[in-house]
Amino acid sequence: MSDVTTTFTGFSGGGQPGSGQPSGEPGAGQPSAQTFSGEGVLKDALSTVFQRARAAKIGKVSRLALTPFEVGHFFMLLNVVESVPGATKTANATIEFETAAKSIITMTIEGAISDAKQTREYVEPQLRAATEKNVSATIQLDFTDGLALGGGEPEKIIERLTKFGASAAFVEVTAEA
Repeated sequence: MSDVTTTFTGFSGGGQPGSGQPSGEPGAGQPSAQTFSGEGVLKDALSTVFQRARAAKIGKVSRLALTPFEVGHFFMLLNVVESVPGATKTANATIEFETAAKSIITMTIEGAISDAKQTREYVEPQLRAATEKNVSATIQLDFTDGLALGGGEPEKIIERLTKFGASAAFVEVTAEA
């Protein structure tokens, strides 16, 4: 591993990234789900997926997943996602890098946003110094009672998530039938 390479991936299931097309095939005995996706500047991607869900006559969404394109944006979003009310928030990330001494370090984060935030002080400097790195990360918000699309709640979430800067991400919302 001699060349510096950065890969940031991690699209969560559903339609093709950026397609914005509903996806989700019901399985035997499972409720059907529709998934709407978009990518780009976070504010635009969020607006797009909420508009697509509304256009499909979806009343509520049960899940919002954010997959930032840059690791710095992942850590920034960990700070602001806590301001979204009414959702269970989880972080999922796999971080792998090679140190200057040629050691390979792999870290997996699965769970609470507060725990994921604690890794930032260690991980960011390591990734800056790494000779090679690979990061896959997603932040998921699950709305137990659903996030109503009819009112202004989606716009409030967009405002909260984009308040402290612009980032780029793959965004996906899921509506249970």
